[in-house]
Amino acid sequence: MTKSAATQSDTTTVGAQFIAPAVGEVMNGWRKYKTSSLIDDGLLTIGDGYRAKNSELVQTGLAFARAGNINNGFLFDGADCLPESYVEIAGEKVSRVGDVVFTSKGTVGRFGFVRDGIAKFVYSPQLCFWRSKNHNEIDPRFLYYWMHGKEFLDQVESVKGQTDMADYVNLSDQRNMSITLPAPKDQKAIAAMLSSLDDKIDLLHRQNQTLEAMAQTLFRQWFIEEAREDWETKKIKDLVEIQSGFAFKSSTFSDVGKYKLITIKAVQDGYLDITNADEIDFIADKVPSYCILVKNDILLSLTGNVGRCCLVDRTNLLLNQRVAKLKPIEDSNWAFTYILFRQTAMKQNLEDLSKGSAQANLSPIETGLIEIVVPKDDFFIKFSAEVTPLMLKVMSNKIQIQTLTQLRDTLLPKLMSGEIRVEVEYE
Repeated sequence: MTKSAATQSDTTTVGAQFIAPAVGEVMNGWRKYKTSSLIDDGLLTIGDGYRAKNSELVQTGLAFARAGNINNGFLFDGADCLPESYVEIAGEKVSRVGDVVFTSKGTVGRFGFVRDGIAKFVYSPQLCFWRSKNHNEIDPRFLYYWMHGKEFLDQVESVKGQTDMADYVNLSDQRNMSITLPAPKDQKAIAAMLSSLDDKIDLLHRQNQTLEAMAQTLFRQWFIEEAREDWETKKIKDLVEIQSGFAFKSSTFSDVGKYKLITIKAVQDGYLDITNADEIDFIADKVPSYCILVKNDILLSLTGNVGRCCLVDRTNLLLNQRVAKLKPIEDSNWAFTYILFRQTAMKQNLEDLSKGSAQANLSPIETGLIEIVVPKDDFFIKFSAEVTPLMLKVMSNKIQIQTLTQLRDTLLPKLMSGEIRVEVEYE
């Protein structure tokens, strides 16, 4: 067991810095503070984003980060930018290493952590950042994990619906929250344990990006750059069966069920996101068997952001309406089918095909009529021999990511509550 990190008095010293009165001891020396006290003591900053005008936005420069760019990391492809000169204009609203980023408007509760090596970006008003001003007193990675925990999320839940509009957690509420902190050494030990898992997860994600990029390069080389005049024109339906999802009724949904429903919001570009997916506990007889998804199934979004394609990487999932499953006529063309629909040109083709109404809707029948130029069967066999192992490694990594993520998510609340203690030696 570790020593207690604080005394029983109304004030405490955490590390070398005196922190103003704590609310009280929770357990084992962990102390609860008002974020306002930590801000007043110069240990913490909680800020929001820069209110940019459309006329200020450009195509290159500092990424202007919105809620859509944050999802357990940063996705800045295609993001609006601000000129480099805005480092001074935006001031504190420019990212710094160690910042914890929080989506505070609309889709509340997404997080990002600004690591070394991430290019500077500017926060938009949809985002808030929590910034430790003294890393020896409040460890930034501990702060990041604390914000994933029950104490913070319960406080968010209690205030986010106070307006009649979209969910919103304002700065005033965040600056008057409570935070429970152990001693700095305990913070660092907890953060190190959880970040070691996140580092492995991040490495696997980056491996997958590299593997898919290799597969994409091979596809373009073999089927576009080296296409021959004697190749024949075929329709998508000659190569792929497009199977539409089932219209599950909301009356069959349950709070906790065996199966999760895959809707269009779950199908992202290159990955499946089942966060907040509806659940069902049983499958009616009239549900087509192909709607019971299995690993390696290929999915395509048909409504809204049409043309997004991803692989199924887990079991106990059901295919809902407005999502299609792409089933290659020849099983050996699995990797070809996935990479074909991940091509930028194909996605643009699908987007163009879906236009003409208030909300984009892609017809499986019309999609099947798209024409592509293809080689003879032996060419497909050679391509599959090259690319299938790459995609199977991607799937293996995805499954390992799930295992590590589950371990991290199991440990996090136990570490944050003090139920599991990390052994720390004190001088």
